Amino acid sequence: MKTHSQPSRTSRLYTYLQQTLPAQEGTYTLMGLYAMAATYIGFYTIDVAAVQVYESLYKGIYQSVLFATSILITFPVWPSWMKSRRFITFFWPLGIATILFFAGTLIALMSQFQPMHMMVLMINILVVALVLSVPLSLSFAVVGISAAVWFFSYYTSDPLPWSELGSWQWRMAYILLLFGSFLVILFQYQEYFRQLSSSHESLVSLAGENQGDVERRKAVQAVKEASVEPLLRIAKDLSELPAEGSLAEKLHELEAELIPIAFQLQGIDTQAQNYLRLQLAPFSIQQWLAGTKAKLQEKGISNMQVQQVTQHQEFLGDVEQLITLLTKSVVALQGPSYEDFRESPPVLVALEDTQLSYPLPDVSEGYVKYIPALRVVVTTAANLPPLAPSYKANLADRPSNRPYTTQALSQLANGRIIQSHYGYAEIASNTLIYVIPINVKEIRPKDMDKPYTGIAVKRANDRFKSNQVDAQALEQAFLAAVAAQSQADIGLVKIALELIKWYHGPIERHSGEPFYLHSLSVAQIILDYDQDQATLLGALLHDTVEDTAILLQQIATVFGQETAEVVGLVTHLQSIPGTFYKVKLSAEENLKMLDHAGNTRALYVKLADRMHNMRTIEGHDSIAKQKQIAIETLQCFVPLAERLGLEQAAEELRARCLAVLEK
Repeated sequence: MKTHSQPSRTSRLYTYLQQTLPAQEGTYTLMGLYAMAATYIGFYTIDVAAVQVYESLYKGIYQSVLFATSILITFPVWPSWMKSRRFITFFWPLGIATILFFAGTLIALMSQFQPMHMMVLMINILVVALVLSVPLSLSFAVVGISAAVWFFSYYTSDPLPWSELGSWQWRMAYILLLFGSFLVILFQYQEYFRQLSSSHESLVSLAGENQGDVERRKAVQAVKEASVEPLLRIAKDLSELPAEGSLAEKLHELEAELIPIAFQLQGIDTQAQNYLRLQLAPFSIQQWLAGTKAKLQEKGISNMQVQQVTQHQEFLGDVEQLITLLTKSVVALQGPSYEDFRESPPVLVALEDTQLSYPLPDVSEGYVKYIPALRVVVTTAANLPPLAPSYKANLADRPSNRPYTTQALSQLANGRIIQSHYGYAEIASNTLIYVIPINVKEIRPKDMDKPYTGIAVKRANDRFKSNQVDAQALEQAFLAAVAAQSQADIGLVKIALELIKWYHGPIERHSGEPFYLHSLSVAQIILDYDQDQATLLGALLHDTVEDTAILLQQIATVFGQETAEVVGLVTHLQSIPGTFYKVKLSAEENLKMLDHAGNTRALYVKLADRMHNMRTIEGHDSIAKQKQIAIETLQCFVPLAERLGLEQAAEELRARCLAVLEK
């Protein structure tokens, strides 16, 4: 998402002053005429003696006011190339304050506080309160009058004529005028406060949506303060203690208990990352648009127009988040109040087919993944921006700068929604562009939507027993085979087994058996291909990074870098550098990545994983899904087995695939 750096104080002042500019250019002319009239009434009613005493000051005010009011009066007819937005933004309030307060007070002082001049000064306060914001009016009145008093004393060295303020009747008139001015200011302040309250409610609403971020940050901070690294090191050191018999067995049990706990604590940081968790489900475009229109109706907005140029009618995403996205976008292009909504031009929402692109250099050099997507343009412009054939997804971390307006916070929230959908966003003054995948599950890993809370995970049922599967018998047979056929550290193998029991927990396969038994079966198959320790451990842990909160760094810490490399390569994900986002890979892309890496251990694990999936394919209720897996296996995994010299495995896979395709 295209963003900007944190605004400086000058830019914030500029944004604030822009809000005081009149909507109609004719207001500049009217205000210039009033300022000229108010000032020149003072000039032509001042005593001739006072003019002679303060001649240079009189001429300076006369010429300066003439110049400043001429700018205001003629500004609407200036050529467009001369109308500097920045110039008028600052000149409008400063010019008014200088003419009406600074010059007006100097004229009153030169006239020895004549009643006419005091009346004009009071009326000036009243008028400025009507055209500028309340804080600005009060500030300029105080600063302008104070500066004039100081300048008069410094320039003339004359004592201030406080005693000439007039009789008590005139003083009462001044007070009444001043009181009237403050009543107008109070009325303006109440309106200003109403708008501020409305903005505050919007901010509170948006902040409520982000309350989960606060809780996640608290969780992360708690983990960091707990310092679980020593716990992980202690658990690792237990395996290196010289011990035999029952003591060694007890130490291994303690190690197997400590490591899952340490992993779980460290995993909170990953699960508490600053992305939105989505409620993914199919929805239609009409459902999305109808939900958005209903939300806008609640805000009094009914001028949204829709233009659909898309072949897609069904989506898979978080429809509530996308309704929020579209609603906030339409509101952002309207005015800050409901009165402005009625005067604003119609907002067009255009839907067009395109693609999203994801560079995946780990798959192969220069490889880019493309998926179908929908471009959503929200605009008040007359023409739509050109449609690109594809858009590179915005997955960089969101900016840390603070938003200073409701609209800015709203767009920041929209950026989070787009990033969570692995999309693209571009923001301009009157046009907002979003590109969203048609099927978010095609690119977004499923583990990103798992809850981050709950340190105590329910352990898998390793006593599971059915007509086909006996978990205890499988585990004992596997450990016996590892001890007999390989040189792997049996202690590390047991720790890996305990870890997957905790992390895969109560999750079940389509067949109803505990999910961890799949990893155990893959490791059992591996023994027929390769007896290396890193390969065996990689087989046991091959689904942990993809399906749980375990990180590759944690696997490397306990089981070694070689094991971590195997797990990383067989995972159907590629991490986006500098972010916590991972892109989901297809089986074909994953195999390309494996070939690119040239890691034979990972290829063995990948093949064994597919072998067990084919042996248990009846667990899928959908015949169509079974056939899809069989076709993919024939195209990708049978050739892989042949390249690895595993002819028996290739034949078994081919036979099982053909049997499925004959259904």
